[in-house]
Amino acid sequence: PAPETALVVGFDQLGAYPVKMPEVLETPEGLLVHAPGTIKDQIPPGILALNGRQVAVTGFMQPVSLRNGRVNEFLLFRDRGTCCFGGTPRLNHWIGVLLTNGTTAAKLGRPVTVEGRIDVDEIRTEGVLVGIYRIEASRVTDADAVNP
Repeated sequence: PAPETALVVGFDQLGAYPVKMPEVLETPEGLLVHAPGTIKDQIPPGILALNGRQVAVTGFMQPVSLRNGRVNEFLLFRDRGTCCFGGTPRLNHWIGVLLTNGTTAAKLGRPVTVEGRIDVDEIRTEGVLVGIYRIEASRVTDADAVNP
């Protein structure tokens, strides 16, 4: 079978709905965590239907992890303001990206297009809600190269 064509999805869709964060609770050990939530219940059916699909999303890179001086994990933000200069972005205004086939140069301050399989679900680390979107990326390109 031919590889699935990436569906172009924008933050205008991914970030178009309100998300109410769950209550913050303190565990018996004194850790702050988010209450078991209903975040997934707040995600529109059309966005949930993207789960597992090949997508192409354009945004701004904020590196999270480097390997040999190159980026292998980053956050993709809706706009440069939330990426680097503004306040805390809404939960649906960023995507956690993990490169599945190597690394890429850091591309700061200019838009990039990420292609890969998207997961749409609650993403928690030790009880803390850290996102709702994650992409296992097979390709990262300058957005201008893809959309001149």
